[in-house]
Amino acid sequence: MIKKLLFNIFLFYSIAVVANDSIPSNALKTCLFQHSSIDGVNYSSIDISAVITDSHYSTAGEVRYVDYKGTIVGYGSSRSGMAFYKDSESYPLSKSKIIEVGLLIKTIPKEIDYSISEWGYIKLNNKTFICVNVPFSGVGESGKHQDIRNVFVYNTKGNDIYYTVGDVKNKV
Repeated sequence: MIKKLLFNIFLFYSIAVVANDSIPSNALKTCLFQHSSIDGVNYSSIDISAVITDSHYSTAGEVRYVDYKGTIVGYGSSRSGMAFYKDSESYPLSKSKIIEVGLLIKTIPKEIDYSISEWGYIKLNNKTFICVNVPFSGVGESGKHQDIRNVFVYNTKGNDIYYTVGDVKNKV
């Protein structure tokens, strides 16, 4: 009886861990394709055309941000290098956890080109993420690499930031 009870507890824990591990992966895929084909996942675009540039927002330097439904989201300098922001919370790119959902990843970019990035808001299993989808600069802007994207999502209720590289033409 005790063995059966322990087995069931272990089984439910294992299922919960596997389901929880798929959350960042599903958020990254949603951000890559800028829409969701997964049940229970909602994606909305964040308009960053009316950006505010503030050199006093962070003690580390300039931050560009927008007000999205009463929440400040943006990108700029932090004490740990370039970072994404949600209100006063910074999410340094250097702290990104790599999750491979498509292409092999060798390094995390130290900065992004804010002017060509596309931002979104993802709601997935009672978690919310800010999504940043950035085309590769230089070689990625033309030719066979134009569909390759750097993708970041950061959990708005924690300090987790996730990163992947994907091809928008190849569904994962």
